[in-house]
Amino acid sequence: MANMIFVGEPIAVEGLAASRTSSCVEEAPADANPPAVLADRLLEVAGAGAPAHFPTVLVADLVTISVADVPAEALSWLWPGRIPLGKLTLLFGDPGLGKSFITMDLAARVSRGMQWPDAADGAKPSAPGGVILLSAEDDLADTIHPRLDAAGGDSARIEFVRGVESAAGIDSFNLARHLPSLESAVHQTPDVRLIIIDPISAYLGDTDSHRDARVRALLAPLADLAARYGVAVVAVTHLNKRSGGQVLQRAMGSIAFAATARTAYLVVADAGNPKRRLFLQAKSNLAQETTGLAYTIESVELAGIGPVGRVVWEPEPVTITANEALAAAPANPKKQTVCEAASKWLLETLANGPMQANDVAAAAVANGLAWRTIRRAKEALGVKAKRDGFKDAKWYWALPDGPTSPAAPVHRVPKVANARSGHLRGTSVAQ
Repeated sequence: MANMIFVGEPIAVEGLAASRTSSCVEEAPADANPPAVLADRLLEVAGAGAPAHFPTVLVADLVTISVADVPAEALSWLWPGRIPLGKLTLLFGDPGLGKSFITMDLAARVSRGMQWPDAADGAKPSAPGGVILLSAEDDLADTIHPRLDAAGGDSARIEFVRGVESAAGIDSFNLARHLPSLESAVHQTPDVRLIIIDPISAYLGDTDSHRDARVRALLAPLADLAARYGVAVVAVTHLNKRSGGQVLQRAMGSIAFAATARTAYLVVADAGNPKRRLFLQAKSNLAQETTGLAYTIESVELAGIGPVGRVVWEPEPVTITANEALAAAPANPKKQTVCEAASKWLLETLANGPMQANDVAAAAVANGLAWRTIRRAKEALGVKAKRDGFKDAKWYWALPDGPTSPAAPVHRVPKVANARSGHLRGTSVAQ
């Protein structure tokens, strides 16, 4: 039977079949070496005056292995049914919901071999293991170490990555250049079972986090490292600014982050209790879907340190789905706090009576408040805007239950130079 050879894009080569819908094909005798036949033919044509754009063909043997030669293995778990060993897990949610507290809880449990929050009564605990921690947002001395202690962790088993040695000192770690250094750390950390990357966006180097192909190319070697060493990798990221859609589309950056991860968990505020957080499965390619968990952040007193937060898990499972919880969740707590602060400031600013809109804008800049935030606060409070006169008249802002006439005592603040620059550039303050 003839051997069929497929090489690259369709090209016109004398003696070779070609078409617009299939790659170049040559039929060779069954006892011939197909790659050699095609390579010789291409070189012959190229030597006869092929055009400058003639494609370079690299002919190599495909590496395969029979599935029967690979023994089947049971899946291994770090957190049974939730976080697998040898795989990448994604943890995502808005800032301020406790994602980093969760990673400290995971690290503490691994370092001590403690039971997992949903472990069945009588379940056998795991042996203590090592943890490698990459954290770009929290200080090691005053935040990470105290949180690990509050969670009951063994800090001696947890290695914090400060960076990578270079001729200039210590360079920031990035996955694009320094994955071999991370592999070396895996070798040097006894019984390592968990790698935490928080947030993963801080360790991408020059990789564009919104380009699928580039993100996949960056994450594939990391996933391979996890598989070869049987280590769970937990990567943390935030939510993007989209609204609606499926929950996996809300992870910041390319969909490749969620696609490459074998499991993914959403952290979201409980719509009925903003202090209560939900830890919900958003994806699992390796096991059946499981229920979520709820937790709060509570403080414990550490000697010489003071109050330090830690995760306290609730024993009962949560059945709401990640999509349902995200749709019902209250606004981002940090954004909510900014709006509340702006509303409080605006109430105090207008408490003494109507005020020129331009003066409100200048005072907002002086207090570091964005004009768009002040406008949202104005709408939320029902602040009234009224113009004094007609041509070249000024706009005044007043509280809904107060006088709106500029004849009333007007509270003014010192004007700030360039009040229309910065936050106010290109923005009308008329109303």
